[in-house]
Amino acid sequence: MKRGVDHIGVTVCFYCYDDAGRLLLQKRSQLCRDEQGTWDCGGGAVEFGESFEEAAIREIQEEYSCAPLKLTFCGVNNVLRTHNSIKTHWVCLVFAAHINPKDVSIGDTKKIEEL
Repeated sequence: MKRGVDHIGVTVCFYCYDDAGRLLLQKRSQLCRDEQGTWDCGGGAVEFGESFEEAAIREIQEEYSCAPLKLTFCGVNNVLRTHNSIKTHWVCLVFAAHINPKDVSIGDTKKIEEL
């Protein structure tokens, strides 16, 4: 069974910012399952047994090779989309993550084209 297609998927997304209030975005590569070439905040699925905060921290480390200095829960989105004629349904927990830009680098070179 596929998350988000055969059953509702649970995901986290995060808007990373620095001391100057700048927002970190990533350009999605052609290897991403959808929205290739678009600029986006980071995110990923919650794994079994993880807290929402643990999932956000893990995903930030995987995508940006750094740990957040502060993580703040912001809200929840119900994400209903259609991609290639397939309907998807995700519940997304949104976080704001304070980061040090000096610590950031691309951690997932297959899915992230540039920062």
